[in-house]
Amino acid sequence: MSSNGSVLIVEDDRDIREMIAEYLGGHGYEVCQAQSGGDMRRSIRSSYWLC
Repeated sequence: MSSNGSVLIVEDDRDIREMIAEYLGGHGYEVCQAQSGGDMRRSIRSSYWLC
C-alpha cells in the first residue's frame, strides 16, 4: 500500500496513541508518535519524527 502522507500523533495516553497509530497506519499513513508537547517540538525542530 502506498503512503497517504505522514502523521505525527501527540497524545500522553499510550493506549490511545497506539490505537490511533494502528488505525492510521492501516489506512496507509506513515505514523510517528510523541507522548508530549515537548517531544513534538523536539521532533519538529530536529527535522525528523521519532518513529
